[in-house]
Amino acid sequence: MNHTIRPTKVLDYYDGVLVFTGRDADGRQYVGSIIDTTDGIDRYLVKTATPERIKDLENGGIDLRRLLLENPSDSWYLTFDGAAPDQPLELHPQDGRLEDTDFLPSDGYFLGDEETEIQPRLIEKWLPINEVSTEAIRERAGAVPNPAPHQLHVWWARRPLAPSRASVLLSLIPEAADTPQTRTAAFNLLGTSPNIHLIAQRLATASESGEREKEGYGKHRRAFTHNAEPDELTWLNANLTNPNPVVLDVTAGGGSIPFEAGRLGFHAIANELNPVACFILRATCQWPQHYGYALLDDYHEVSTRFQARVNELLKDVYPDEFAPNCADGKCPHPQRYRCTNDC
Repeated sequence: MNHTIRPTKVLDYYDGVLVFTGRDADGRQYVGSIIDTTDGIDRYLVKTATPERIKDLENGGIDLRRLLLENPSDSWYLTFDGAAPDQPLELHPQDGRLEDTDFLPSDGYFLGDEETEIQPRLIEKWLPINEVSTEAIRERAGAVPNPAPHQLHVWWARRPLAPSRASVLLSLIPEAADTPQTRTAAFNLLGTSPNIHLIAQRLATASESGEREKEGYGKHRRAFTHNAEPDELTWLNANLTNPNPVVLDVTAGGGSIPFEAGRLGFHAIANELNPVACFILRATCQWPQHYGYALLDDYHEVSTRFQARVNELLKDVYPDEFAPNCADGKCPHPQRYRCTNDC
């Protein structure tokens, strides 16, 4: 009968155990590395290892492939279902040389690298979801000017700017910096306030009851109109774990995330395959920074010529509409025109 081991520690986990350690009845220690998964059952390569080398693996002093190949003459095994650490695992001895199989991990598979360990971020602890959601709704509200990227091109999956800025900002501030002052500074950088959702609730209640709310949002401008002040950016840079971070968006689409990363003063890298989205990305994030206000002047000139050309081509389809004569008392558009006579 094949001998067994009991798992003792999970060293790497992603949607299941990737690397673990184990011990047999005689006290020998082992390292197991996942090979594949079939019908929901994980299969592992297992080999003995000294406690010292296991410690080196955990501390990033040796990569997993090198550890498994250190003693070629040692026996190696296969086992199944390493995701059940409280159950013994039966080891199945294997013939042949381990290095001739395709079971080994790739070179450079290190564990426990202290220098690259990612610290918890503020977004994992705190996200003002009510306020950000309120601002996202306000951003998309009808009958008010939309953000400039929305006017450039209607992109089907364009993300609102408010949650895009929040996700970038709170993903870069470390959780350890969480204080009441930090949250206040974050609200300022987001361009909103802690009570904005309460105002939205008050307006919704007034609308449902048919009452007219006179104050509205008052002095609270929509979040996307806020550009960070120099003192706000100074505070932000002082509270980042790593100065001058780079924000990568691998599926950037119309560019809401890199756009907001740039507005926060970060360097952004955006990737996109769709050529239309790539054009929008350049026009939204890259060209304005490169050409400045000269690009805006050119845009106004080209758009004016374009509008005049379209109007000429469509004048027979959409003729000019003139204000009606209300002198006869029959005003066809009482809500649109303010008649000089009683209509």
